[in-house]
Amino acid sequence: MRIFYFSGTGNSFYVAKRIADDVASSEVTSIPAFLGSGETTIGDNEIVIVSPVYFYSLPHAVVRFIEAARLEDVRYLSVVLTAEFPNGLALGQTVKLMRAKGLEPNSLFYVKMPTNYLIKSKMLTDATIDDVLAAADRKIDRIASVISDRRSSRERDSWAYSLITRAASYQAQWERNFPRFDSGFSSGDSCNACGSCERDCPFGNITVDDRPRWSGHCEACLRCINTCPKDAIQYGDSTEGRRRYFNPRVSMKELK
Repeated sequence: MRIFYFSGTGNSFYVAKRIADDVASSEVTSIPAFLGSGETTIGDNEIVIVSPVYFYSLPHAVVRFIEAARLEDVRYLSVVLTAEFPNGLALGQTVKLMRAKGLEPNSLFYVKMPTNYLIKSKMLTDATIDDVLAAADRKIDRIASVISDRRSSRERDSWAYSLITRAASYQAQWERNFPRFDSGFSSGDSCNACGSCERDCPFGNITVDDRPRWSGHCEACLRCINTCPKDAIQYGDSTEGRRRYFNPRVSMKELK
């Protein structure tokens, strides 16, 4: 079994790693690395996709992966989505994309995880992060059991929740603004041009001379702003002094 993940600050990678630990003969593969290789062949007929949710929908990189990958030989497919608020439109979007490829997912899940969206979200304390991750671990255990046994178990989006939160409206606004997303980043005087943001960007969107520059191909994973060792990267005027987040149970070296 091959487990594909996209992860900015470690949450989806952590879920992928936990599933791999519990499912025999499984390997973990980074979606950005797969896309960057130019490969389209999955190399396994059993796959799991682990992805965050951005504004109630799948990240563009994950959509590109699903559209590009050759999935015709897949016989078991599971999708696990991580989110601050585990609901919205993303499971329905996933099903639609898979049906366009002639596939029907066997299992679909949401897992609540701590947010990394410091641009707007309230960032959590260490104690609350520990509580959220403990609850996530319990759910991941159940998910891994389903996947290990190749069972069917499909969660669904709540249309009531989507209507109350105006998910479709926010998602449409996100799509309109997405091409200009990285124009909001800047770096302050504490930047020492160490280059960590350039090295760690999963899509090679950042170059550093005396300061980082974003190249207009951002996937909005927020790895750069959350992991800058000097907290020098900001977004607009909303992130100065705000707490950063990186999943405490993984290391940057593990992410690819």
